[in-house]
Amino acid sequence: MDYSILILAFNGESYLREQIVSILRCVNVDDVEIVVVDDGSTDKTDEICLEFADRLTILKNEKNLGIKQSLIKGLNLIKTKYVFLSDQDDIWKQNKIRDMRPYLATDTLVFSDFEIFPPQKKHSLNDIKEKYVFNKGCNQKYIRFNSLVLGCTMAFDVEFFKKYERVLLDKKFSAISHDDFISSAFVKYGRVISVPHKLIRYRIHDSQCSRGTAIYRAKKETYGRGYVDEDFLTLLTNLQYLRIREISPLKRFIRILVDLTHAVSNSYKL
Repeated sequence: MDYSILILAFNGESYLREQIVSILRCVNVDDVEIVVVDDGSTDKTDEICLEFADRLTILKNEKNLGIKQSLIKGLNLIKTKYVFLSDQDDIWKQNKIRDMRPYLATDTLVFSDFEIFPPQKKHSLNDIKEKYVFNKGCNQKYIRFNSLVLGCTMAFDVEFFKKYERVLLDKKFSAISHDDFISSAFVKYGRVISVPHKLIRYRIHDSQCSRGTAIYRAKKETYGRGYVDEDFLTLLTNLQYLRIREISPLKRFIRILVDLTHAVSNSYKL
């Protein structure tokens, strides 16, 4: 088998069992490697993983290391050319691997569309993904600058990404999520392919670890003001305004202005 599945978990007792069961339904052979990295959970995450011990490779961190280090530790366990990433709280549809696998190739990242649930939950990604990704023919600029590729929808060439894993942990990238970094690396140096099928159910709940909406607002404001051209997209990796959490519009504007000035004069490229 040329692919593995990597699940990143932390205190996931509420939904992890359902996620694992949905993944096993997608896998029709027993020799597919499924790795779970438990990032120092203090709930019953490890007990749930042990229920599937005959199908999982389980690695538990002694303490919470964060998603980036857990990702790298998991990728270093994987022996296959490609990996599918999974969160701990979503549900895979049975055709996910079947629909994405044909597009897997060297130096390539493949990602899919997703269905948000529960349906009554409102989420900004609903409009963003349809406007900027699947109706744009997988426009690389929009993907790179607007954080539109969710890690839980990704599959990619493991060896290609390992060339950049050291940089992911660099403090200059601390404000950037792992999925933003992965998609940026593939956009700049590899290839990104979108599969316009809703292949996972992306769960919205109060305890999930998601990226703040301030990130999207800051990026949109900057893009709308005309600061961005093709060369400027390489500055994504050191724009410190991704850290913005201030409520005050004035503080946000000043922070963006200062950090954009710093980014232009001190660009840090992959």
